[in-house]
Amino acid sequence: MDQTRNILYFVAIAALIIITGMVQSWNSALLILNMGLISAVMALGVNLQWGFAGLFNVGVMGFVALGGLAAVLVSTDPVSEAWNAGGLRILFALAVGVGIIGATIIAYRRITATRPRLIAMVTILGLGFFAYRALLDPAVEAVEAVNPALQGNLGGLGLPIILAWPVGGLFAAGAATSPPPSTGSRAGRAGTPWRAWSTAATSRATRIAGSTPCPRATASASAWPRPWSTTPTCSSW
Repeated sequence: MDQTRNILYFVAIAALIIITGMVQSWNSALLILNMGLISAVMALGVNLQWGFAGLFNVGVMGFVALGGLAAVLVSTDPVSEAWNAGGLRILFALAVGVGIIGATIIAYRRITATRPRLIAMVTILGLGFFAYRALLDPAVEAVEAVNPALQGNLGGLGLPIILAWPVGGLFAAGAATSPPPSTGSRAGRAGTPWRAWSTAATSRATRIAGSTPCPRATASASAWPRPWSTTPTCSSW
């Protein structure tokens, strides 16, 4: 019965999309179909993480934003006037910002004494911030002044939108990949940040299970709280 009802739902949605294409335009129908597929993938991800594993994750929207950024950077036509006005200066300011962060990291690693290290880091970050803004702000204002009603940005690469898929995948992989932790940190002692999190999840599952002999309680994080109010027991494993 449930399977028949689900099939009818899919048939009804497909019929509505076809009617939209015939009455309005097929571009609108394909747009609706595309948005529906994207929403379905997001719903599946939320259901798997929150509904089954009990893990609330707001980072999903961050990855969606990265996908939108990839599409804009790849498909939008470049604005030559904006690049001439301040594009190269923006890139130079970003390079200076990266250098400031790198200098701060080097000071943190090279200086062992606590007070001199703190003074050096605050000095580098403070002076670097003002230098960075002094370089970036005029360039951004110059770019935003170029036809602000329609453009006011540097644009993208002007490439086919299909190339945004692998670029978005690279952005997501970069966001999901964390650098190797230092050996002195808690995550470093556990090996990786994910392993440290899984260790904490196992400890929490053990505390929730208490003295109840549930073998899986100490081997997974499925005992974390669900969106609904339930108490995990051995009968629910």
